[in-house]
Amino acid sequence: MTFYLIITGSDDRTVRLWDCDTGQCIKIFRTHTVADVKFDSKQIITASFDNTAACWDMVTGERVRHYRGHIGAVFTVDYDEEVDVLVTGELEVQGIWC
Repeated sequence: MTFYLIITGSDDRTVRLWDCDTGQCIKIFRTHTVADVKFDSKQIITASFDNTAACWDMVTGERVRHYRGHIGAVFTVDYDEEVDVLVTGELEVQGIWC
């Protein structure tokens, strides 16, 4: 059986994992304010209005990495698991994290 999942992030400092078939929230992660989110089966990557990005363990919900260095809110995040690169962006500055 295949499960289709979607993840959402919010100003309420949560990330929610949803079952697309049932429309039910199946897990809530306590994070930071979330402007953008990406995920796979192992991790959740968030961009935040607190000027940081973070990586969260999908199973435990624990933060495993915290990316600091932006001077403004981080509005976008993307990553490539194969080369282990995370790209973040705020209004005028981009960050590349290896």
